[in-house]
Amino acid sequence: MRKAIFFVIGSCLLCGEILLGGGCSKKRQVRVRSEQKGQGERKREESFDLKANSQAIAPLAKGEGVIRFATLNCEWFFDEDFSDQRHVAKGIIKNFPTTRRAYLRKLNNVAKVLLALRADFYALQEVEDREVLEDVASILNRHFSKKYRVYFVPGKDRATGQNVGVLTHFNVLSFRRYRHLRPANVSKNLTLELVVGKERVRAIVLHLKAGGRSAADRKSLYKRLNQARSIHRILRSYLRRRENVLVLGDLNCQQPYGSKKINAAYILCGWHTRREDWDDMIDMHSYLRPVERITHIAGGQLDRILFSPALVEDSSGRLDLVFRRGGRLVVPREVSDHYALWADFEIR
Repeated sequence: MRKAIFFVIGSCLLCGEILLGGGCSKKRQVRVRSEQKGQGERKREESFDLKANSQAIAPLAKGEGVIRFATLNCEWFFDEDFSDQRHVAKGIIKNFPTTRRAYLRKLNNVAKVLLALRADFYALQEVEDREVLEDVASILNRHFSKKYRVYFVPGKDRATGQNVGVLTHFNVLSFRRYRHLRPANVSKNLTLELVVGKERVRAIVLHLKAGGRSAADRKSLYKRLNQARSIHRILRSYLRRRENVLVLGDLNCQQPYGSKKINAAYILCGWHTRREDWDDMIDMHSYLRPVERITHIAGGQLDRILFSPALVEDSSGRLDLVFRRGGRLVVPREVSDHYALWADFEIR
């Protein structure tokens, strides 16, 4: 049996730095922001130990040459500074950490999951801003030999302050957030064009509208379905050219895989355009066991990884990127109410 690995963050009062330990015999210092946004004075904080809050997570096996994409809804990955979130409702602010200690605990827990996933590309949802992404990237860069960079464009979700972001070591040719979409805008979206080996891949990270479970909240459901239609229009332009395309994120799908009822994944996969199959995507859930399709503690299949047929077909006569397998990583409740999904590809 593989031994579980243990990653712990401890803090100290050395010029506002914290010590990020674990996985090395020699401690190194990684600077984590200890200033309030827009202010020059550093916070004073007491030394503390998070070992009591740490939970071992066994790292996933990963074969040589495997390229892994992963997605995780981090559930309110915000820091303790509310000064830039004053527009958010009080009912939402209660989800934010109230102290530096609480934020570092959250940072530590998210980092442990990402380290266990051992992915080359992380699609993250429910993150506050670039700064929290840089904090967790600094931990990854201490433990992995390849340097992870942050890709982030702030959205316009003023109700929650949530955004999506990406951590990856791949060469990124371009990235953008689509705006003014029709029939419905999608505040939390990010599209990157990557170079993986000699292949180009478009990766779209999404967090669609939540809600719509009850008859009284049909408006949220209709908006989510229209958000999916907006993104599928973009996908069609890529699929028409037979590009390598991935969609990762929290789609808030209320229906399980295989359901005949229309849902966001159904539309994003192009199954609503029944007379056309060139615009179809493949839902990775089709490769998973039923229990692995559950991505939320309440039993829902909210999160998905979708990919274009070009990522399944092994072209003869040349090396290309091909889907190999996928799975789910059960995440401790202290990290998130969602589980992580991962997809492995290889160049062959």
